[in-house]
Order: sequence, then structure tokens, then C-alpha cells
Amino acid sequence: MKSRLIDIPRLFRNYNILILLFLSFGFGSLVIIVDYQAHKKDVLRSREAIENEKKQFLKHSVDNAISYINYNNSKVEERLNKELSMQIQNAWKLAYGIYNRFKNSKSEQEIKTLIIETLRPLRYFNGRGYIYIINMDGYTQMHPITPEKEGHLLTDIKDISGKYVIQDEIKLMRNNKEGYINYLWTKPNSDNGVSHLKRAFLKRFEPYNWFLGLGEYQDDFKEDLKQETLEWFRHSYDPKEWQLFINDYDGKALIINSDQYKNGSNIKNITDNKGFNIFEKELDIAKNTDGDFLRYSWLDENTGEYTPRVSYVKGYNQWEWMIGASSSTATIDMAIAQKEKELIKDSFKRVTYLLLTMLGASVLFFIISQYINKRIRYNFNSFISEFETAISKHQMLKEDKFNLNELKRLSSSTNKLLEKHLKSLDKLQLSEQKMRALNSTKDKFFSIIAHDLRNPFNALITLSSFLVDAIDSNDKEEAKELASIIETSSKQGFELLVNLLEWSRTQTGAIKYNPNLINLNQELKNPIQIIESIAESKQIRFKHDINKNITAFADPNMIRTIVRNLLSNAVKFTPREGIISIEANENETEIVIKIRDNGVGMSQEIIDDLFTIDVNTSAQGTEGETGTGLGLILCFEFVKKHKGRIWVESEKGKGSCFSFSIPKETTKP
Repeated sequence: MKSRLIDIPRLFRNYNILILLFLSFGFGSLVIIVDYQAHKKDVLRSREAIENEKKQFLKHSVDNAISYINYNNSKVEERLNKELSMQIQNAWKLAYGIYNRFKNSKSEQEIKTLIIETLRPLRYFNGRGYIYIINMDGYTQMHPITPEKEGHLLTDIKDISGKYVIQDEIKLMRNNKEGYINYLWTKPNSDNGVSHLKRAFLKRFEPYNWFLGLGEYQDDFKEDLKQETLEWFRHSYDPKEWQLFINDYDGKALIINSDQYKNGSNIKNITDNKGFNIFEKELDIAKNTDGDFLRYSWLDENTGEYTPRVSYVKGYNQWEWMIGASSSTATIDMAIAQKEKELIKDSFKRVTYLLLTMLGASVLFFIISQYINKRIRYNFNSFISEFETAISKHQMLKEDKFNLNELKRLSSSTNKLLEKHLKSLDKLQLSEQKMRALNSTKDKFFSIIAHDLRNPFNALITLSSFLVDAIDSNDKEEAKELASIIETSSKQGFELLVNLLEWSRTQTGAIKYNPNLINLNQELKNPIQIIESIAESKQIRFKHDINKNITAFADPNMIRTIVRNLLSNAVKFTPREGIISIEANENETEIVIKIRDNGVGMSQEIIDDLFTIDVNTSAQGTEGETGTGLGLILCFEFVKKHKGRIWVESEKGKGSCFSFSIPKETTKP
């Protein structure tokens, strides 16, 4: 039996080596003959394919350029509307900011003057545009270009079509808070008196019965867009392999890749070495076809010789531009030569690889036949060893250690049994951990209800009876003092009850995470104002440093709750006349909000247990304020809902800085 096992692999090995050697040399010779016959056809097909590919690339490049120009042209009115609206909105916000800041400290005339002088120097559209202000009665309040009109009634002004421009603007503002209007107007410093179509955006400024306006001539805006388009083309492609050119129908070169001719040069009379007028033919194609190819010779500035080129030209009649892409046909010959070299090289590689593969396979087969017996024994020994280790250490068998199919199947079946066993163990451990957590949560919940929630109500009952006695004895001072203490106790009890309810809802999943795109500065105003009013009793000052433009995809109710609890905590542990600052900043990945105080601070031991429900870290505030630490647990839960982080930096006697972050999600609508 042993002899037969040795002889069969040996016979199999010897015959396979002979067959592999025969196939290697026979198939290699056949490949060489077939490759040689196919080589000539491949060269011809390659020339045609490369030339067509080059031409299609040029056509595709021009079509893309036309599409980009057409897109920009189609968006002229939309972009103008957007730019007018954006700048007026910004100016309106600036004016409203000045009004809100000084309405209680300056006179109306002082505020008006301040707004006007702030908006007067603003310029837009390369200096052509400016903000003007007119009141709803038609009197000009500000006109930077012609200040002599200020204070005058302009309702009788008409454009060239007879349209009462100011009257129409007032009518628009009476019916709408903002809107667009078109009219004909002469350009400043223009001597010809020709009127041009102008579009303006208006917005009411209600505190003073004004409206703000900004206008732009549509032809000027379109000309700016053309220049912007050309500038984009100049920087959007690499002219090493091909060149993009744009000329207008009058022969002016708008984009040209040449040291001899510059942008703005007149190229009407450029000819090649055979007297062929290149521009005339390009113009004919641009005006009379939907795009076509053109061949000509172009002077190579490096060699001083004319080289053949192929171009694709297409016209854009709305702007009277001809757009073209060109490339030297010499690159096609170079590509064909390179292709021919690659074909020969590939054929040689295929034959060489085939021979080496067959030879290597023969050698490898011989080595494998000697190796198999050792591997079988090794695999069985490894399986037994792995099985014993897996049982003793509660882990899975490593199936990739076995090369025999039978052992792989056996190890796979064994692993299924082990997996069931390990899952049962994991479930038991997980259940034990959950039970501990639930017991800890339950104990905390009952502790708060039994002690922390009961104490404020006991105090309220006692103080209320004292208040009744004080009122009966007509002791107003004592009654006032007791009422103040009752108010404070009520607020503390209410705060505790709110936190307790919200925390219990997080444990039962009743609180839903409903994120929206919010302005962080706006959302934080409410909790800051609430806590600032509380902090006034301790004469604590607040400092704000919140970027007004930060937007976040977050649940606004949860964010307000987090900030309110952290600020309330800071007030509690900050002494009289202390300082609390809140700041918000953003980086590439997250938004970070920091609340810093100069209060009593904490030891590292307390910091380590702050966000743990089963450890009581509550302490009295600087004036005896009480708490449960539940507010911080609630903050931790809400930050976790946002997949963010919360942490604290503190040192005893040197204040604390609570920080939390929420990920920045810019892809949300």
C-alpha cells in the first residue's frame, strides 16, 4: 500500500513534466507565427484608431468648452439676481445691526447718519454698483454717485421708455418686502446718452420707512462673465499635448497658445507655408456648420519649421466666438511607432512568459509531489493541536492553517459548534453587564426620587408654613426673604425634575434624535439668556465668542439642553463677580463648544467619575446650591446621540472648562 502511494505521484509527476515541456515549446512557436501575421494588421488598425481617437478627443474638448460657455450664458440672469440679492441682503443686515445696536442709546438722526455713512463707500461689480436709499415718499436718502440728489424728491424721474422708475420702485416696495425691477438707464460718465437695460434688487428697511437698492447693467455683467469664462479656460487645461484656442468673429485672439501672437492680437491674415488663410476657413466653419475638422501647417516656434496640425472648430454665435482645439499630427506618427514597439515587445513577453511558466510549472510540480506527504502529516498534527487549544482557551480554530479539504470541512463544522458555545458565553456575560448597569441606574433613580427630589419639596413645605406665619404677623421683610428662598428652591426643584424626566426618557428611548441644519449662534441665544438672568443674582459676567456663521446638523432641543445644563453648572460653582465664557469654533471635522469659568474647580478623582451614573459626584455650589450630577449625565447622553465627545479640563481652585463636540456633516440638506 505504501509503495503504491509513492509510485502514483512519481508517474504523475514525470508524465506531466514531459507534457508541459512539449506544450511550452509547441505553443510558443505557434504564438510567434500568429503574432507576426497579426502585427501588420494591428499597425494599420492602430493608426486609424489613434487618429480617430485624437480627432474625437479634440471634438469632445470643443463640445465641452461650448457646453461650459452655454451653461454660463444661460445663467447670466440667475447669477445677476443672486449677486444683487446677496449684496443687498448683506447691506440690509449691516444697517439693521447698526439700528439694533444704537436704537436705545442714540437719536434717530444719529443712527440714520451712521447707517448712510457706513453703506455709502460700498462698491460692487468692479466698482460699477453702489447701494442707494430712498424713503417710501420718494425722497432720496443716499445716492453715492450723485450726492446732490440726496434730500430731493425723485418720483418724476422717467427712463427712456417713459417709465417712472422711482414710482415703480415705491409701488413694488409697498406690495412686497423685497423684489427685482428692470428699467433703462444711462451709464455714469457716458457721453453718448444711450440707455442700457439695468436690473435692480430692492429691500424694505422698515424702521425708517426706507428701501435699499442695488442695480447692475446686464450687458456689463455679461461682459464680466465672458472674461471670467476666458480666464477659467486659460487655467483649466495643459497645452503640452493639445491647444485650445478662442477667437471672436472680428479676428481678435481671445485665447492663443503662441509666443509670437498674444491674447488680443488680430489674426485675420495668418497663413500657413502654402498661403492658406487659416482664420478665414475657421470663420467659415464657425458660421456655416455645426463644427468641422480642419488641417493646416503651423509654424513651430521651437524648431522654426511648419508642422502639420489637425483642428476641430465650432462657433458660438450668441457671443460671436469660434472655439477650437488643435494638435500636431506628428504625435500620431510617434504614437504609431510607439504602438509598433509595444506590439513586438508584448509578443516577445508572451512567448517568454509562456516558456518560463511551463518550465517553472514542471519544476514546481516535482517539488510539490515531495512536499505533499509532509504537509498531510503536518496538517493532521496541526488540527489536533489547534483543536485542543481552541477548547482550552474558548476560541475558534484557524481554518487557514489547513491545506486539505477534508480538514477544512472538519474544522469548519467544529467552528460552528464552538461558535454556538462562545455565543452562549458572550450572551451570559453581556446579560450580567446589562443587569449591573440596570441595577446602578435603578439605584440612582430611586436615590434621586427618595432624597434629592424630596428635599426641595420638604424645604418648600417648611418655608411655606414660615411664610404664612410671617404674613399673619405682618412681618413683610421676613415674608419677602422667605418668598425669595421659596423661589430659589422651586427653581432648583424644577431644574432637577426637568433633568430627571429628560434623563428617564433617554433610558426608555422616548426622546427622539431629530437633527436639522441650524445656525448655532441663533440656537444658543435662548439658553444663554436664561442662565444670564440667573447669574445676575451672583453678579457673574458672561463673555461670548460664537462665530455667527457656524451651521450644524444637530438636534436643536438637545443642543440647547446641553448648553443650559453646562452654563447652570458653571454659575453654581463660580463665586460672586466671577466670569463665565462660552465660545464655539469649527475645524475640518467637527464643531467644538467650550464653557469656561473661574470657579472652584475639581480634582482629577472627581473628573474621572463626572459622567458615570453609578457614582455620586454632586457637590454644593459657592452659595450652597445643590445638585445631583444628573445634568452632566444628561449632557453626556445627548452628546452621544450626536456621535460627539464631551470632556472637562479643571484644576482645584483654578476653575473648569467643559467642552463638547459634534461631528461636522456638510453633506446634509
